[in-house]
Amino acid sequence: ILQSQVALDQWGDLRGKALADFQVPQDIANQWVDREKRVWSGEIIREEVFYTFHGQTRWVEEIIAPVKTSQEIIGLVGISLDISERKRFEEELKHARDVALEA
Repeated sequence: ILQSQVALDQWGDLRGKALADFQVPQDIANQWVDREKRVWSGEIIREEVFYTFHGQTRWVEEIIAPVKTSQEIIGLVGISLDISERKRFEEELKHARDVALEA
């Protein structure tokens, strides 16, 4: 696992740990386990999700894919991109549009 400083601050050091070792709230762990199962079955996942952890809500675009040899899936690769600012701007634009339409 490679982690940015933001990820280290949010989740702690996850390098060298299995999913079961992560110290996260159960609802988040359940989401991660579900995605992991889907990817191990061959699915590529690209989703926008939000997490509330340590009292802070963050939007993340997650892309997770299987790593394959010619015969089998041997691992997973994923990236999580913090899109919280983009989501905030989208909400501001929706609000501005609604206000303009009401005028």
